[in-house]
Amino acid sequence: MAVSLERFIAGVSDCRLMSETSIYRLVDGLPAERKPKDGEQLARELVRQKILTPFQAKRIYAGKGTSLVLGNYILIEMLGEGGMGVVFKAKHLRMERLVALKLLSPTVTRNPAMLQRFRREVKAAAKLTHPNIVIAYDADVAGGSHFLVMEYVPGCDLSVLIRENGRLSTDKALHCVLQAARGLQHAHKCGVVHRDIKPANLLLGQDGTVKVLDMGLARLDSSTTEPDQLTRTGEVMGTVDYMAPEQATDTRTAGARADIYSLGITLWYLLTARLTYEADTVVNKIMAHQQQPIPSLRRECPQVPLELEAAFTRMVAKTPDLRYQTMTDVIADLERCQTNSASPSTLAAAPGDDSQLGSFLRSLEFSDDPTSANKVTERKASTSAALEPTQILRSAQVDTDPNTQQSLVRPPARQSIRQRTPWWQQRATWIIFFRTLFAFMPSSREGRINAHAVMKPHNSSHA
Repeated sequence: MAVSLERFIAGVSDCRLMSETSIYRLVDGLPAERKPKDGEQLARELVRQKILTPFQAKRIYAGKGTSLVLGNYILIEMLGEGGMGVVFKAKHLRMERLVALKLLSPTVTRNPAMLQRFRREVKAAAKLTHPNIVIAYDADVAGGSHFLVMEYVPGCDLSVLIRENGRLSTDKALHCVLQAARGLQHAHKCGVVHRDIKPANLLLGQDGTVKVLDMGLARLDSSTTEPDQLTRTGEVMGTVDYMAPEQATDTRTAGARADIYSLGITLWYLLTARLTYEADTVVNKIMAHQQQPIPSLRRECPQVPLELEAAFTRMVAKTPDLRYQTMTDVIADLERCQTNSASPSTLAAAPGDDSQLGSFLRSLEFSDDPTSANKVTERKASTSAALEPTQILRSAQVDTDPNTQQSLVRPPARQSIRQRTPWWQQRATWIIFFRTLFAFMPSSREGRINAHAVMKPHNSSHA
């Protein structure tokens, strides 16, 4: 149903974007050929002038303009959605500060357990202030809707970066992982364990800064733990492609070393653009993380230095006791693997407003057809602060498709890796390597004959 000019103007005024007087003054100042005759034409004009965003114009045209205002914030566009709710880009009405606003869905707020999980997320986020963690500004309730207000980070998450650009060089991958490690180091010192580290939860800003996103699975390590638990016995949460083996057994027992494991698996993905363990089912993926041998990083990426191979292997050890015990130790070893201060900031790019405007003008259809709203495509996910929901294992969601990834992988650029390793450390490494090699070699002619016999193909006719 077509919307009149007066009704659309009232809708804009109701959501406090512009007063009716200002809108009429704007319309009167337009050339005769551009004066809008109905709500559709005014919507297009306001979007062209960037007074409204396509998202806001659609909401107002549908008669839902008041839903754009939540407390002191005006919604600008939708960034992503998941099981816990929807994330919007928003702006404080008085301060005009851009933020990412996470709005809980009504389904969640009606579930006491889910609402309690959200409250725990808010408490965890409030404890953390660090350059490499998305900062939580506010939490509130408006009109019965619960929401969390966070720092808005223009850019994209690392899973999007890899899908669009292919694998990263060693230095750029280290640059990203080290920043995430520093953010997690701060969280661990504050008693907060993330438990869902993966490329999609690491945001790369346009300035090259990486920030850890979504403390929705965080566990508060405190002597004053609340009696109601984040997860029930037998309920495992996380993302199976990056989940530590012990976390798949019981989420509640996953500590800081589970984050170290997931960060190591993330490092592999950044360097290879492939999952570490690929399988066809969730159960098989969990079993692979628990039982399959740790793959060789240098076999997949020959340019990777020996020190980084060793650090990766230790980060993703099957048992927590064999891993690094603190993120501080991880940072120390990864810093020694760096060859220069390369920054991946040139690879980060946020979608521009012009592309959104063009999409809006092409797709927005105003007609009496009640199904026309289904033809309007909303931009979803992929950019800053698009939070992924907590995933329960029995309905786990894999955020990367191995088949899609393989088709997107680009061959790594050839590069020379200059290692900052003292000569005596290099010599010690080679000595240990050759000693290990010779330890497994037969020491006599009989041993060599036996070894040769073992390596010969078995012939059933000799049985």
